[in-house]
Amino acid sequence: MYPLGAAVEPGPVRRVPATDSPDGVERWVVTRYADVRAALVKPRLSNTRAYANGSDDVYEAGGMSHTMIAVDPPDYTRLRKLVVRGFSATRVEALRPRVQEIADELLDAAASRDDVDLLEALAFPLPVRVIADVLGVPSDIRDRLIAEAGAASMVPMDAVATEMTALIEAGRATPTDDLLTELVAAHGDHQLTDVELVQMAGILFAAGHVTTVHLILGGVRTLPRHPAQLAELRRDPALVPHAFDELLRHVGPVPAISRYALDDVAIGGVTIPRGSHVTVALTTANHDPAAFTDPDTFDIHRNGTQDVAFGHGIHFCLGARLAKLEAEVAIDTLLCRFPELALADEPNGVESMLDAAQPLLVHLRRRP
Repeated sequence: MYPLGAAVEPGPVRRVPATDSPDGVERWVVTRYADVRAALVKPRLSNTRAYANGSDDVYEAGGMSHTMIAVDPPDYTRLRKLVVRGFSATRVEALRPRVQEIADELLDAAASRDDVDLLEALAFPLPVRVIADVLGVPSDIRDRLIAEAGAASMVPMDAVATEMTALIEAGRATPTDDLLTELVAAHGDHQLTDVELVQMAGILFAAGHVTTVHLILGGVRTLPRHPAQLAELRRDPALVPHAFDELLRHVGPVPAISRYALDDVAIGGVTIPRGSHVTVALTTANHDPAAFTDPDTFDIHRNGTQDVAFGHGIHFCLGARLAKLEAEVAIDTLLCRFPELALADEPNGVESMLDAAQPLLVHLRRRP
């Protein structure tokens, strides 16, 4: 979570003292586009929270300390190599019919209602069901995990770990054609430790839906506010992929990520001291006027600079293709089936993903 709020503007790398930080942790904040890209390829800015002086480790508490989001090369490289083929362009595109089937099922269930909470009806269950299919999580276990999420629409990591441990044990006896079976096989070949096996399965399930939830809700908040561009997308479906690139830039599924300085690190003419907690602000960078003309304007015809919505460098999001595919299918299907869809509560100001995973009430049909 980006700790400084939506009002932060791109600017020089700067220190935020603990007294001014909402979580009471001193940090250095990187916000300009060029500085963010530089920070994301600095090998001495670590993924490992243990290097930050005085930080409280929420990832450790969540059981993710041995996953790709919390380690550096060579462990990071080894772990990513084991699963990267499962998220290749070919495999992701092969999932399109299944994603469409799930979207249709969910919207069939919602179609009888005039008003729908889109978080509950579509944005949360769709990516959970997709990643469950990819991993090979049976529907009864998947539904238990969805129920565990409750109103927060965030499956607790301890519940995920419990279910994944049981599935792994079952999978040793009855392997199937899914990613979890591949991980069990890698463990059998001594490519994963016991802890890494359970945590890898857990983080793939968790990260495999959270980002997409934000992206779907952000898209539905954004597109109806730009009716001319929405009408253009409906006339020309070929514009949809490009429009979603702009949607990623404009609202961003991940506001910021954390890094930890292993040594003094120079970025943008500023030296960040060793041991510092560093916040790399992805969404703010994507609104940097030095990189994007009129950055707060949503423009499906925008060309040029590449966004950093899913990061940059070796840590570029493994599931970026899948998240984008899911959001494209979900939003396109929703808008085609309900052309009169309208937001029940019009958000104020520039769209932000900071509170994206909140209930989003929509009217499926125009009010008289």
